[in-house]
Amino acid sequence: MFAVNGLRLMDSEKGPFVAMPSKPDGKGGYRDVCFPVTKEMHSALNNAVIDGYHKALEQLATRGAEVKSSVRGALKEAAKEAAARPAPAAARTTDKGAR
Repeated sequence: MFAVNGLRLMDSEKGPFVAMPSKPDGKGGYRDVCFPVTKEMHSALNNAVIDGYHKALEQLATRGAEVKSSVRGALKEAAKEAAARPAPAAARTTDKGAR
């Protein structure tokens, strides 16, 4: 319905907030390209973006834990398989130079 590119999630002393996309105004400052007009929309936008950010962090943490556990499992399984295999017989070599 409506796309906005260039939103940034910023952190401040008061907590995280959403910075709207902006362009230089020619006077050394910047002007927002788009912005919420009402306080309610501003709050809804901030909350939606911050909630989405937290959900993305949770998904990354979950994926990281899944990968970590699957790697551990694979290593344990490989160790079991290696322990179950008979050790290769040591090959006898004769060193013709030594007497």
